[in-house]
Amino acid sequence: MEARKPGRSLRFYLVSLQMLLKSRMSYRIDFFIMLVAVFIKEFAQISLLIIVVSRFENLAGWTSWQIAFLYCLVSLSFRLFYSFFGQVSMITELTISGHLDLYLIYPRKPLMMLASKAYIWRIFYNIPIFGVLLYTYVKAGVPVNLVNISLLLLAIICSVTVIFSIYLFFGTLSFYLTNVRNLIQIVGELISRYMKYPISIYGGLAGSIFTFILPLGFIAYYPSSYLLGIDKGILFGESMGLYTPLAAVVLLAIALLFWRIGLRRYDSTGT
Repeated sequence: MEARKPGRSLRFYLVSLQMLLKSRMSYRIDFFIMLVAVFIKEFAQISLLIIVVSRFENLAGWTSWQIAFLYCLVSLSFRLFYSFFGQVSMITELTISGHLDLYLIYPRKPLMMLASKAYIWRIFYNIPIFGVLLYTYVKAGVPVNLVNISLLLLAIICSVTVIFSIYLFFGTLSFYLTNVRNLIQIVGELISRYMKYPISIYGGLAGSIFTFILPLGFIAYYPSSYLLGIDKGILFGESMGLYTPLAAVVLLAIALLFWRIGLRRYDSTGT
């Protein structure tokens, strides 16, 4: 029976996402209007980026198309995280309001219940970003073949895993410090804004911090360096990208362990 528990949890998660998607799409006109609006917004932002970076021959050894690829990888990974695990970013709010207690009394594990409340309908918003990501991948000079596409998909999975781990870790701090909204907001800003550019432009100290202390570099910078064959970065350059899957697994293990320890300490606000 124990061996089937992971399978049941996965089915529960998938069924929950299916129900959320059906519920959201019950208002189809509203849904498709929002979908079109997001498409236009994403294309406008990425087009503006390409126009801006094309004014420079390179930036820290990165060409305009390579920077565009890095930008798209961060955007896609960040949005996929919210599509599948968005509620994890709300742990602080749930802790302060006391609503986290509801997740503790469900028959499923709290983290599974949090994940099942994802914003799955947003996955459709990622279609244009993924399309542009593939386009920039090709324009950056990477041959299109099964190996390179597989490596790209692995990089996306690792990036989402790293983002999930970081948000889960900082969210768990709420059990100790209660309100860490500002800290989580800062982390979100670092990911969504500053990680869209090569971290080598921020200097060696910042690069070391984003590698060993707050490992945001593994979200996109190091995977992109490896995928694009760029060896002009900080620290170990392109070779550091080889450690991205290992970094994702280690960060996930640390975050999950911290979460379990934090739950034992959790004390309801009583509100």
